[in-house]
Amino acid sequence: MKKRSVIFGLALLSMTIGLAACGQSGNPTTPTSTTGMATSTDTASYNVVFNSNGGTEVATQTVKSGSKATEPTNISKKDATNNNCEFKGWYTDEYFSKKFDFNSEIHGDITLYAKWFGYEEVVNSFQAVNLDSGKITNKQVGQFKVSGEVRGRTKAWVNPTDKNDTKEWTKSLKNGKIEFTAPGDGKVVIYAQNGSGDAKTQTVTFKPESDMVESITISGTDAVAPYGGGSPVVAIEREIMADETYTISYVSGTVDFFEIDIIYTAKESDVNGIIVDSVEPDYLVGEEFDTSRVRLLATYENGKIAEIDTKNTNLKFDQSKYNKNESGTYKIGVQYGNFEKQEFDVNVWAVDSLDLGFNSTYLSKERTSAGNSQYINGKVKTIYLTNENLDTKYLSVYANCKIGNRTKSFLLNNREVAKNLSIGGLITTSTGVKQVEVKYNDGKEVTKTYDVTV
Repeated sequence: MKKRSVIFGLALLSMTIGLAACGQSGNPTTPTSTTGMATSTDTASYNVVFNSNGGTEVATQTVKSGSKATEPTNISKKDATNNNCEFKGWYTDEYFSKKFDFNSEIHGDITLYAKWFGYEEVVNSFQAVNLDSGKITNKQVGQFKVSGEVRGRTKAWVNPTDKNDTKEWTKSLKNGKIEFTAPGDGKVVIYAQNGSGDAKTQTVTFKPESDMVESITISGTDAVAPYGGGSPVVAIEREIMADETYTISYVSGTVDFFEIDIIYTAKESDVNGIIVDSVEPDYLVGEEFDTSRVRLLATYENGKIAEIDTKNTNLKFDQSKYNKNESGTYKIGVQYGNFEKQEFDVNVWAVDSLDLGFNSTYLSKERTSAGNSQYINGKVKTIYLTNENLDTKYLSVYANCKIGNRTKSFLLNNREVAKNLSIGGLITTSTGVKQVEVKYNDGKEVTKTYDVTV
């Protein structure tokens, strides 16, 4: 059986479901208090709370200032398969960034978190919705090598045996070819749909590297059990073996692939690196760099890939090259523990001029007679009676920006720098055609006016 290394890339959504992972956070339990060994004459005492994360309950210790906490013994935990978890120690934060030293003195209240490794069900997923629209060829997307056309397509899958079990997407991979190497024994679930309006059935192909290709017939206009007709999104399940390479594709016509899930059971493991999955890279002069606009994935020794909170204390962002006061492109660094530092670019744009939009589409609270959502086109008020106040509802303000010779426009209304925006100047005490002035000032003032009639 041929082995391939798994290459981790962008746009991978990974999650852990099904089995209860031993490393997941639980609630701290504080049944009773015990006293640690005193080594100080200070009368102040502090609480050492033990969050066992689902393991044996451990009583809170009340420890005198300068004394040491007593390390709990004989604690255990079972995972969902009823196997014993491996205890990895007590840590000072929920992200397990620093192991607690029981030889250290206590000088304040502290909560310690138990770290466990058990077995977990891992789902590594490809979803077309995480990619930009357009054609791609042999694009490495996490554990998947992908070709096809990413297009907007809003569809839902409904489990034919459980109507409450559903998935929804807004993009698909049209006529795709997806290759992956299985990180463990388990199964793959393929969510696909006939995209040809008049095709009675459609065919998806599934090819293990070491075996013959399998042609799988799915519903088109005609039904293929367990799904009905009308070209529903279907879920196809096939077993996979560790280190085997598989190819998923189609035969003819149009087939849309929405999601591919690799599901396997593995022993929990530590992080062995991070991926910068996606970045919202554009800032305006004056805006602070925001870590929440970066999506990071952690890769694990067991092959799992999962989104990581940018507030994780193991992460360090290097913003030393970022200058919010000057337009340009800047390097941001991010590092997890002692693993290799990753870098990505962000842009700081200078506002050069303004444009205005005079209507805005919004979702109405009312529904149509058929129960569908409806959108209303709201227009900016441009006709006033005397002594009426200025109404800028539905007015959109766009900033035309520059970095050198590059240009780009941004909607200002909901940005951090909207505080630099002012709208006024209308006097309605007399009739006639009047001007409303829209002004933006971030150190450089730009203005735009529009006419109203009083």
